[in-house]
Amino acid sequence: MDCLFKDPIFFLKEGDSFLLDKAKEKNFFIAELNGGVLHDKDSVLFAMHQIFQTPDYNIYNLNSLNDWLGDLSWLGNKAGYIVLIKKIDDFLKEDVVFKNKFLSFLSSFTSYWKEEVQHVVVGGETKEFYVCVSL
Repeated sequence: MDCLFKDPIFFLKEGDSFLLDKAKEKNFFIAELNGGVLHDKDSVLFAMHQIFQTPDYNIYNLNSLNDWLGDLSWLGNKAGYIVLIKKIDDFLKEDVVFKNKFLSFLSSFTSYWKEEVQHVVVGGETKEFYVCVSL
């Protein structure tokens, strides 16, 4: 698999937007979170529901979000997934503890989609999963 990014959490700098264009060409689903308006846990979880179009809106915690991000079949046959968090400095600025927990949580899906999905989902297919952040 030709990886787009070398790390599970990748910092996008000016001039790196071509990587997102490449991902779109490869049929990646890109979920963009605007950190400028997502300052607390509830707003982040609701945004994840909206952006990933989860069939159920009951995402109240990371356990329920974990269930949905471990499937994503309703998005169709995508080559992979990218969560892009813009304005990372403002993202979850009211809850730094949850910010760190959330970023760690998201990065865990890199290994899940790379290998584990084959063992826990019937017919599970490996995909790429990345977390990108920018200022």
